[in-house]
Amino acid sequence: EDKKVEEEKAEEESGEAAAARKAEEEALALKEEGNRLLAAGDVLGAEERFSSALALAPDNAAMLLNRSLARLKLAETQGNNTALSGALSDARDAARLHSDNPKAHFRMGKALLGLGQLSEALAAAKKAAQLQPGDAGISGLLSDVKSALQRRKAELQAEEAKRRAADV
Repeated sequence: EDKKVEEEKAEEESGEAAAARKAEEEALALKEEGNRLLAAGDVLGAEERFSSALALAPDNAAMLLNRSLARLKLAETQGNNTALSGALSDARDAARLHSDNPKAHFRMGKALLGLGQLSEALAAAKKAAQLQPGDAGISGLLSDVKSALQRRKAELQAEEAKRRAADV
């Protein structure tokens, strides 16, 4: 009787393992399809495939980063803060899974820059640069964030000067 229970349990576990393998294979196929769509310029289709893949494998950092990239591209073409927020969320989730992944910090920095959260963008870009020194994309992001910070500082100084002039 104990042997029969053990056999049933083993069959159940092997069935669960097979189902998990099948879900992982489906997720990988969806990811590859998303990559092809992204390369072909179908950013929305790619984002949808990556979302479907993540429904099957929610803790896959590579898929999170792919969807983050698709969402960053959507934000570029649509000027869409919802896409930026989604890109940021995906990049943060990927960084939680793999804190030493420079792409996660780079994409967080890009999204934060787009959302105007400049000090946070600078911290993310610096972390990416620390993890992958000399990367041209990361250096460009650092430069963009620093320029945006300088512009914001100049705007604040101009506003303060206007206020002072109005108070006279």
